[in-house]
Amino acid sequence: MLDERQYETGRGPCLDAALTGGIISIPDTATDRTYEAFSAACHRHGVRRVLAVGLPGPQWIIGALNFYGTGDRPFDDEVRAAATLFATRAAVLVANAATYEDSVELTADLEQAMASRAVIEQAKGIVMADKGCTPDEAFRVLATISSRSNVKLREVAQRLVDQAQHRRRRLSAPPS
Repeated sequence: MLDERQYETGRGPCLDAALTGGIISIPDTATDRTYEAFSAACHRHGVRRVLAVGLPGPQWIIGALNFYGTGDRPFDDEVRAAATLFATRAAVLVANAATYEDSVELTADLEQAMASRAVIEQAKGIVMADKGCTPDEAFRVLATISSRSNVKLREVAQRLVDQAQHRRRRLSAPPS
């Protein structure tokens, strides 16, 4: 709930740590003046101190982690070092997850592109046979149809291939 408050208001130690990659500490939420509204909300919920640690990525800051303290123990150098180590390791995991997600998306895009390419090549062959033109001219015919009809090139190609298959089935069917 306290994290969400920062996102809603666009202000808070976690957001600042995420922007800078640094460590932002609120030693006492009862007396903090830097993030007054946030600190007041923390204090109302029994949070006495806050430590926000940036998550450094290989090329940019990935985000930040918040540590909330409710007891008497302050966020001393030992706690800050442990939080920094944890944030560094968490950043690696987050970066790896993002890389994995990107690779899954790229794979899907490449599979779609390969499927599109096969259909476009088939359609080019149909146009070449029908019009007696070169592969480049056949592609321009398909691109022109796509542009004029405001339909993706892959869809134009798929329709042409489907029509050709339908014609072939109809011609090869025994007479009734």
